[in-house]
Amino acid sequence: MNQSQMTFNAELIDNEIVIRLTSHNDNQELAKELANKAASKLFASLEKIGIEVTRNNLEHDWNLEL
Repeated sequence: MNQSQMTFNAELIDNEIVIRLTSHNDNQELAKELANKAASKLFASLEKIGIEVTRNNLEHDWNLEL
């Protein structure tokens, strides 16, 4: 059974919330898939509580960092 751990880190910098999701897994493809799933769940949660996010910009930035 493969186990993975995700680290969630958020900080406020100059009126922006910077969020980092890090997958700790030796299998890079699985790590990328898990990170994308976690990001999708995070976006859904933010929308549910009424915080507006520009999903395309955040997803674009997220993919550049992977």
